[in-house]
Amino acid sequence: GYVLKEIIETFSRLTSTSISYKIKQENFRPSENKKIIGSFEKIKNELGWQPTIPMEQSLKDLMHYWQSKN
Repeated sequence: GYVLKEIIETFSRLTSTSISYKIKQENFRPSENKKIIGSFEKIKNELGWQPTIPMEQSLKDLMHYWQSKN
């Protein structure tokens, strides 16, 4: 799994841009899940699908898509 911080840092590196962020502790509820990680196991078991594109490439593709829209 990936934490949002890692995705932000990857975008920052890919764009050669400094991205600042602030975590506001008051936005967290005491009963909120501390960690949620998605899994592709169900789709793998039912359809045989599994990811083949690395996360960094997906982020590059996403960035290039939106850049082409401007």
